[in-house]
Amino acid sequence: MHDSTEPGSAVHGSVDHRPLSMTVPQFAKLVGVSRSTAFKLVKDEEVESFTIGARRFIHYDAYVAYLARRVEESRSIKASA
Repeated sequence: MHDSTEPGSAVHGSVDHRPLSMTVPQFAKLVGVSRSTAFKLVKDEEVESFTIGARRFIHYDAYVAYLARRVEESRSIKASA
């Protein structure tokens, strides 16, 4: 089994084993959108990200915040309908 805390892992684990950060393609897979949609969300600053060298990452908290905003938007739309 591959431990996400191993050096060189694309997803970096914390003490409770949730990822501290993820690549944009990993974010896309978790959210269920295409890679191009995920990169557009980053470009449009819908999801906060950072770079290390040439690679772009999304912090776990930014992932959670994005999902929370989407859920809230969905609830608002249903409430106004």
